[in-house]
Amino acid sequence: MDSTSGDVSSREISVEVVDDFDKLNSEFSHRPMARMMPPLSTIGQGFQRMTGLLSSWVTDLAARAAGFYATPPMDGYCLVSAPLQGSTWPERGELRDSYRGDNVGVWHKYHPGATREPDGWLTMSNVYAMYEPDPYNTPYNAGITSARPLNLTMMAGRTQSLSSYVAAYWASGHMLRVACTGSREIRAQMIAADGTVTNMALITPTAAGAWTTVTARFRPSGSASLTVELTTDTGASATGSATPLSTAGMFTAPITQVRVYAPAGCYIAGAQVSFSSLSPASSWSRTAAIRPSTPLRNMILVPGLTTRSAGELLKAQAEAEISALWIDEDGRLQYRDRASLLSGSVVKTLTSRRDLLGLSWSTDSQDARRKVTVKYRDAAVSITRRSTLVAYEGQKEELREGEDQEVLIEPPEDEEWLMVDSTPRTILSDFNADKFNSGEGSFIGFTGLNKDGDEYAFFDGSAADYRMAFELVGTRAWRTTLSIPKMPPNVDRVITQSRSEDTSAIKKSYRSRGLPLLRCMGKGKWTDQEVTPGITGPSWATDLTHDASWFIQYRADALALANEIAQATADPLPVFESIPIRPDPRLQLGDKVQVQDPDITGLSITGVICGVDQSVKAGEHTMTVSLIVTKVDAAYPTLGEFDTWHAGKTLAEFEALWSGQTLAALDAAPLSR
Repeated sequence: MDSTSGDVSSREISVEVVDDFDKLNSEFSHRPMARMMPPLSTIGQGFQRMTGLLSSWVTDLAARAAGFYATPPMDGYCLVSAPLQGSTWPERGELRDSYRGDNVGVWHKYHPGATREPDGWLTMSNVYAMYEPDPYNTPYNAGITSARPLNLTMMAGRTQSLSSYVAAYWASGHMLRVACTGSREIRAQMIAADGTVTNMALITPTAAGAWTTVTARFRPSGSASLTVELTTDTGASATGSATPLSTAGMFTAPITQVRVYAPAGCYIAGAQVSFSSLSPASSWSRTAAIRPSTPLRNMILVPGLTTRSAGELLKAQAEAEISALWIDEDGRLQYRDRASLLSGSVVKTLTSRRDLLGLSWSTDSQDARRKVTVKYRDAAVSITRRSTLVAYEGQKEELREGEDQEVLIEPPEDEEWLMVDSTPRTILSDFNADKFNSGEGSFIGFTGLNKDGDEYAFFDGSAADYRMAFELVGTRAWRTTLSIPKMPPNVDRVITQSRSEDTSAIKKSYRSRGLPLLRCMGKGKWTDQEVTPGITGPSWATDLTHDASWFIQYRADALALANEIAQATADPLPVFESIPIRPDPRLQLGDKVQVQDPDITGLSITGVICGVDQSVKAGEHTMTVSLIVTKVDAAYPTLGEFDTWHAGKTLAEFEALWSGQTLAALDAAPLSR
């Protein structure tokens, strides 16, 4: 209830009721993201991280920013949270390894898979991912305590063929794990470094029921015992205990790794490791239902998002993908692609004899389109295992004593920079020349010049002073500042470049480089593309251009979308808006209905409710619905269809066909003979 108003001279009160759409005004930021990310290490260790990026990850990212969750929200003292709604990329913690889980321990240059679950969320399969816990959310004295139990949470798909799990590792090699077996039995396990498994507690498939979320909560019992409580979103629970190995460090040492694993045929989501007295499995309910397109759309690259409104991003994505976005009667955010929206089952039939109070419709030839073009953005990403890709090189500007320089660095509109080295080293004349010669990492600095423009050491034993700073601004911008309060006696000015003279210790290929010199481990390049399908409409109609922006990045996906739009606009169906009906509050946005008018028009119209308008006053309740029409059937043939059916027949032959039949029989089925 948003507001209430009335007048003392009247008994009438007006109440304005709104949904939670205002929550979508929440703003958030996120760094650029690629389907294949560079290694977490910047010094040549590790491999590319195969995240399996899908467009649904963007949907879930924005929904979570606004407080709508398809998987559990982050728990308190959360070390790692990976929703796994179309990518292994976490919302908390660092992703160290990610690849297809065919052979754990052997890196694959393949992405994990994903599938849609019927309740409006996704799971990932054939996946192995390793995460590093967020140190800033690791509590002091980071072990498990009675007041601060350890929670391991996971979601499992309806189908499992083998075991999948979420596990927390200590430096000793011991771990605690919550697992779902091939029969969907739930187990809480303690596993020693040598692989010895202790099953601490379990819930059978029968006892667990149709569960999707489970939390294993571990806490000490005394000084030498560890207890666990398993809880599910169906209310099932089980407890158990075990004695941890003395070398495990579970009561005193921090968790060093979190691993998520689901082999082929297993489906996992909502992985989370946290310290909390609450169970995420039993304390949350789904507030977002995300049903993306089928097949799921891969993404190559996601641009950096800076203070972006969650609602604006979701709306832009829905418009690009021609999907539907709304908040339902239970306050749940619904994101549904057009195909699944229109292919649902009919929930109610509205008839002119019982439900309809009117049936107005319209057709407009201007809705037809001759040709459809879909614009989209293709992306190409270059990845290195070290910070060697040059993102930005300074302009080689000169400064004198008392002068200041400030440079704001941003990627061009058609580029994204991944894993920029934002901790630059200093290069001053030959100082740090050995590191500069490595060709790795970012650098800030300058070179001193005398009055003749020859290079001269800035530090020659005389008094000198300079100030340099470098900072990250938002998610895709950097600022560097330089000031020279005092020059040494023999230095007239400085230039923001590395040394250029042959006497320099800097190698020839790195001389005279502009500063600051910003390097990264990945660069994405956007290119604008477009496709036009073969389906065409009337020759007299205008053309339609649909801009899918970066939300669609593959030609095949863009062409499929273009075909769908072209089919809908080549011969548009009639529009039915504000159909007055006898009120039925059970009808909601997204419901599929059938409207039947056998008496006047003979039409049967199938459509999805895209608008509901209700007015309630004392003794009065009115309701109208608007439809996205998916099908129109006529109960009676048109005159043209009648002529075609009986083409070539003489009047005598026609009379012979209907000899002995009544006029009512002819009216009821004119094409039956």
